[in-house]
Amino acid sequence: MQKGFEIDMFGYEPEFVVCGDARIAYYDVGRGKPLVLLHGNGEDSSYWNAQIPELTRFYRVIAVDSRGHGASGSGGHGLSFEMMAEDLKTVLDTLGVKKAHFLGFSDGGNLAIKFALTHPEYIDKLILNAANVEMFSGVKPQVQLPVMAGYGVAAALSRFSKKAARRRDVLGLMVHPYGVTMNDLERLTMPTLIIVGEHDSIREKQTKEMASHIPHCEVEVFRDGDHFVAAKQPSPLQPDGYRIFTWEIISMKFIKAGEIADSNIFNKLDERKKSLLEGGMDVINLSIGTPDFQPGKHVMELSAALRSTRICISIR
Repeated sequence: MQKGFEIDMFGYEPEFVVCGDARIAYYDVGRGKPLVLLHGNGEDSSYWNAQIPELTRFYRVIAVDSRGHGASGSGGHGLSFEMMAEDLKTVLDTLGVKKAHFLGFSDGGNLAIKFALTHPEYIDKLILNAANVEMFSGVKPQVQLPVMAGYGVAAALSRFSKKAARRRDVLGLMVHPYGVTMNDLERLTMPTLIIVGEHDSIREKQTKEMASHIPHCEVEVFRDGDHFVAAKQPSPLQPDGYRIFTWEIISMKFIKAGEIADSNIFNKLDERKKSLLEGGMDVINLSIGTPDFQPGKHVMELSAALRSTRICISIR
């Protein structure tokens, strides 16, 4: 499935699957556990440009252009999350993927929710970056009101312009409810992580309510981040601005109090450290030592600086 570095979509050429009346574009790169990336409204898979080079070192990344977005066709029946969820299933079935991690941004997060509720057997871990359930009450008005106005204008012009009709269909995904309620989230039994920016366009109340309904859910808030943290906010541990808010979170196994760590954990950590150093990355030792000794000053200072970022052990 993989192509060479040929064109501008993060260096890869799309493949296509026929899904009903539309050809759906996807990018299949890397090796390892499948990781499905779902972009937001009006975006395409290039939204993940900053993450894909790193993610493909550890995962088989499958980035899908949703119906009516990017290189994918629209078909002739408008757009809906139900339709896009079935498109996604067809893509995965075509690729022989039976289970994967899912990371969805904004409308891509909503699509991930819809897909997880419809086809939970495909989901290993679910990561929702700035997703929402309620359209108006879940999104800040300074964002949602212009969207609704734009939708109204596009709908009025759709009789005269195919471009306006496509715009209407795309914006409609942000205006019309997509058939999911807060109570439905209780059926998401897979490990789930919600990621939002400190200044996200998704209301804080919405995020908290969603997290309270998902049985096994954690929330990460990126300090000073907005709705587009994946594309705009560099990792605090990457002074060159390399944006990787994804693979660190997805690939980590969180060791909590009372849990027993892998007996081979230190060998794995040494291997990971060696790999990072060979890749030209700096490695900061966050070892906390034994319970009888206070963590080093560098640990305490970095912990304070990264108050919105989980510091944990990376195990693959």
